[in-house]
Amino acid sequence: MFVQLGLVLLLSRGLLGESDFTDFDGDTRIIGGQDAKEGLATYQVSIRMHNKKQQWHMCGGSIIHEEWILTAGHCTYGVHAQEVFIVVGSTQLSSGGDRYIIKKIITHEKYAKKDLRNDIALMKVYGKIKMKRNVRAIKLRKQPVAAGTTLALTGWGHINNQGNVPNKLQILFFRSINNKECNKRLKGFNFAPIDDKQLCVRGPDNKGACRVSLTY
Repeated sequence: MFVQLGLVLLLSRGLLGESDFTDFDGDTRIIGGQDAKEGLATYQVSIRMHNKKQQWHMCGGSIIHEEWILTAGHCTYGVHAQEVFIVVGSTQLSSGGDRYIIKKIITHEKYAKKDLRNDIALMKVYGKIKMKRNVRAIKLRKQPVAAGTTLALTGWGHINNQGNVPNKLQILFFRSINNKECNKRLKGFNFAPIDDKQLCVRGPDNKGACRVSLTY
């Protein structure tokens, strides 16, 4: 299965990043992933919407600075800062972690909802995120990702086709493919052609990231 997704499109559920990890324990879910080990994804953010009585996880993000979170534009499009907050430092959706209020949201000015071009956004927190053993900023890659690179996706997407959601953070692996080959595979789809601002990956059949809406 070929998946055409911009790097930050996958950030709507978690993070797609280069991985050197080879040894993982846990159940195979995400869809098709497995439980992420404690201390593995210390950059991971749960972005949550709230009202007076409830809160719910709506998107994933990544800490890139003590004041800034990187996420997807389609997560923040039409959303006001006062409607959301973030939780860092926990692999459990239902417990743990530190909560931060959002001061400002910046969605890419050329974000295109139709085909998810420029699907990137930043969220600035009030104050500064306290860095510690299980809360760390992720390093941003400065060079293009070569074809064949192993990439890790982390997030809280549905773990099966019935829509069940995990409490435990999940991880799944992909391999990058070059954009020329990807465009051949995607010919005729609405997303094609992709450009040099996007990343194309190939994952196992029937495995990948899914949207989650968990209320508690």
